[in-house]
Amino acid sequence: ITQVSSSLGRSLRLDSAASLDPHENSLTLSYVALSFRGTDQIEYRYRINSASSWVNTSSTEVGLYDLDPGGYVFEVQARTPSSDWSSVPAYYTFEVKTPIYLRAWFWIMFSTIFVGLVWLSLRVRLGRIRERRKLTLRASAAELKALRAQINPHFIFNSLSSIQRFVLKNNVEEANIYLTKFSRLIRMILHHSDKAEVLLEDELLAIRHYLDIEQMRLIDKFTYTIEVNDEEMLRTVKLPPMILHTFVENAIWHGLMPLSQQGNICIKVNKLASQKVVQVVIRDNGIGRKASSQKKSKLHESKGLMLVEEKIEVYNQMNNQYVHYSIQDCFDDEGKPSGTEVTVVFPYLGIKPNQEGWP
Repeated sequence: ITQVSSSLGRSLRLDSAASLDPHENSLTLSYVALSFRGTDQIEYRYRINSASSWVNTSSTEVGLYDLDPGGYVFEVQARTPSSDWSSVPAYYTFEVKTPIYLRAWFWIMFSTIFVGLVWLSLRVRLGRIRERRKLTLRASAAELKALRAQINPHFIFNSLSSIQRFVLKNNVEEANIYLTKFSRLIRMILHHSDKAEVLLEDELLAIRHYLDIEQMRLIDKFTYTIEVNDEEMLRTVKLPPMILHTFVENAIWHGLMPLSQQGNICIKVNKLASQKVVQVVIRDNGIGRKASSQKKSKLHESKGLMLVEEKIEVYNQMNNQYVHYSIQDCFDDEGKPSGTEVTVVFPYLGIKPNQEGWP
């Protein structure tokens, strides 16, 4: 054997066994036999490993291609027409390395990693399922608490007392109007109590019924206005139920009730297309939060804000959204409290908006 070359053109040493990389699994072997009668009369035969059969050829070069991983012994013999095959064949020993992806340790490591990833994926998924179940239970509990808070005993008692007052004064027409609005409000609250989202139009309608009822009950203690800059969005935009209602209720009970003069509530609904959000501003001209906190009245104990925060937190986590609200005190030119302003911001069209610049 005179020369051995790999498929990459690398010449291999003849005095030692070669070790070939998996991608270098082809060889070209050159050999020659000496004869005093001339080399053109020499016949060759070769084989790879002793288990294979001999292959006869007259060429002095053999190419071995696409060899599988493993160890090999190339043997070659020669003869002339008048002689037997050479008793001792020339041979060359070489090895084609096993690819990493076919080695036992690789499959053990791969199987271990795969099983670990599957286990980790299942654990994360089960964790998310448990977390979502907890959020669902919290949402249900929050809805129930909100329902109880909105239909509170004081509100029902006061409403029924007002109806009784109208009846005793033989004011049947106003009693009928009052009773109609009261029944519609109760029905809407019950209808919305098991929903995660309601249309903004329905939420504003429930607020309007509530404001009309309180306005009649308190005998024009306050006036109110509702302004919307895009009527079409009311029928497409959705939000968690009874959130705006809580802020309106607090404005009446804590802001306007202690006033000596007539109060006012202004509700503005603006669609901010640049930020893909809807902004609801609820402003009253009441006594302000500081003065309200100093009142010791037990007529109305509001837990609405705590319920609203819990409901918003659950809603944001379950829907990957960012509903947000802020409350600030208002002051007149002399620096005296002139009311409270609540701003509620939530996305529309199911888009998570950019939170920069939100109130």
